[in-house]
Amino acid sequence: MRLQPDNDFALLAHFLSPFKNERSIEALRSLIRQGGVNWGQLLYRANTHLCTPLWYVRLREDALLSELPEELQEYLFHLHQANIERNLEMKAGLEELLGAMQGEGIEAVLLKGGATFCDDLYADPGARVMADLDILVQAQAVERSRQIMVDLGYLEVENPGREPEGLATDERHHHINCHVKPGTPVAVEIHYKVAYSQAGRVCPVDIVWPRRRGTHLGAIATNVLCPHDRLLHNAVHALVSEGDYIRSQVSLRQLAEFAALVERYGDEIDWDSWQRDGQRQRVGTELSVYRALAQQIMGAPGGESSPLHGVHLKRFLAKGDVGNPESSNRTAKDGLLPFFTQKAIKAYYYAKLPLWSWNNVFYAQGQGALPDRLRSIRKKLTSSRSLGNIPFE
Repeated sequence: MRLQPDNDFALLAHFLSPFKNERSIEALRSLIRQGGVNWGQLLYRANTHLCTPLWYVRLREDALLSELPEELQEYLFHLHQANIERNLEMKAGLEELLGAMQGEGIEAVLLKGGATFCDDLYADPGARVMADLDILVQAQAVERSRQIMVDLGYLEVENPGREPEGLATDERHHHINCHVKPGTPVAVEIHYKVAYSQAGRVCPVDIVWPRRRGTHLGAIATNVLCPHDRLLHNAVHALVSEGDYIRSQVSLRQLAEFAALVERYGDEIDWDSWQRDGQRQRVGTELSVYRALAQQIMGAPGGESSPLHGVHLKRFLAKGDVGNPESSNRTAKDGLLPFFTQKAIKAYYYAKLPLWSWNNVFYAQGQGALPDRLRSIRKKLTSSRSLGNIPFE
């Protein structure tokens, strides 16, 4: 893991890494004492990536917290405490819901953040920011699960963009609308597939269900994905589901979780098999680049690097550093520009967008679904909602 102090995205990743050793920690300490950290910019980056509480936890673990300005220490402490309280409410809501589902004979698999409640992945109750709780159930149990939430006082959050259209392209959907419990931070998405469209085809339910692992959340028996599928789901959710790979952006919260999962379960993973699972759905390059990014800026163990990886890593680092007024000068110094100017990154996105859309938004199996796919394209191209969804500033 090479320290990159001139790139805020990479520098924050260094702080978030669970793979630091004494030498890398001392390198960060030296950088801080030399005045080489723009704390305002780094805090902005952490907040936008929803990883500020984890940053606090890593600083404390590495005995670096005292090196920060006192006001920033106080801010991070209070934010972390608030997230502990929020997560405890989320966990209590999840236990209540799982207990009710268990009473109805519904088996569940906890995805993403919910799974970290079961294995204490971060060894700290306030480290991870939970946007919502994702629960996978069998397709035939979806309606009963929804009714249980309604009976517990949950309200549905309408989302017109995810409503079934009665077309073959409905196959891309993977969960019902989010339900929230008023007066609490608890928000739940009931899944019948692991992930959206192409990402879900990388982790198909008929494969992940038999490989699930039994565990407990408090006194409630439940399940999580096996380590292989959990790491796979993290990667495709971070890169493919919303087109983040072709947008040249990656969530540091997701990447930090990938690194934490590798630290905990990496020895159990057959990485060649893991890579092949992505290649079968034509996202093998995405997976290898994601793993290489975790290796380069977080020190996670990885496979062999290639010139192709190097090109894509520079693309991610150039995009990730956007937001700092000095980013153009600093990325130029790092050799990321002029090749990866923001215009070039936008051009890359629009060149890749048609294929991503065909494999995700307009996806349906079989040649017989072609009319539905074309009808969906026409609708998306003419709708005000789609036209207003501009991905770049």
